Amino acid sequence: GDITEQVDKQVDCVATNPALATTVKWWGVMPEELRSWRREEMDYLSKVMMAIRSAEQKRKLSPRPVMMYEPSNRRADLLELTGKFLDVQAIGTNTRDFSDAAVVNAIRTSVAALVQTSSRIGTYPVVTLALSKPIPNLGSAEDIKQVIRRNTYIALIEGARGVLVWSWATRKGLSAADRDIQADAYASVADDLNGKMNLGEIFLRGKLVAMD
Repeated sequence: GDITEQVDKQVDCVATNPALATTVKWWGVMPEELRSWRREEMDYLSKVMMAIRSAEQKRKLSPRPVMMYEPSNRRADLLELTGKFLDVQAIGTNTRDFSDAAVVNAIRTSVAALVQTSSRIGTYPVVTLALSKPIPNLGSAEDIKQVIRRNTYIALIEGARGVLVWSWATRKGLSAADRDIQADAYASVADDLNGKMNLGEIFLRGKLVAMD
């Protein structure tokens, strides 16, 4: 069907469902990783953005941010071209080498490109961290938790303003127990940022927080 019609139906689905209306915070563009050097893909992205805003306006809804996932190898100049149609850009941090140095470098490189783009066009930079496979060379749950917490805080220190965890879906090779361990580790950072420690005020707003 027509893009505008499809988007309108999805916006209406959220707007008319009280549970979704209070929990859906972003609109996510699919397919992801649209390429700025493909004119038809940029035309599609532009149409999706306009269709979302039109559907929101028709229903007198406050506009939600529009987000798209960007691949980890996308340079800042290319992020800027897709970013002009977006409010939030979420970049990957993929690496085939799972050594500590390679993982940390992948996070820093991806976030640096995203932050550079944000400083130029004002998009909101979000890092995407994986919950999709076992972490090699780590035995205990505590070791896994420490690595995930380290990676997440590195991304925030480097300038990411949010974290998108991919994903809670069942994955080949990832047991339910391993998934829960990783999910708990990410949740512990979320608690640091939004709970009693309130570290989000430091990372996201640069405010000093009194510690008991």
